[in-house]
Amino acid sequence: MRGLYGTLSILAIGVLLGIGAQHHRYLRAPRDVVADRQELFHSPSAFHVATMLALSPGQELLSGVRAFLEANERAGAKVV
Repeated sequence: MRGLYGTLSILAIGVLLGIGAQHHRYLRAPRDVVADRQELFHSPSAFHVATMLALSPGQELLSGVRAFLEANERAGAKVV
């Protein structure tokens, strides 16, 4: 019986370590893939997004991005 508890304990520790490793990979993915500069362990009250931007035909890239950022900042968003 004691061997069974030991085996189950080792299995539970292994599962918890696997969950922790996967969660850490999940938290690192936005920083590595999207070049996200938000802190790894940020406040849960913060809502963070990566946005794709579609430009109108004939619209210049920099002016379109600038207008998008200015509109978001006026709405209270913090641009990083």
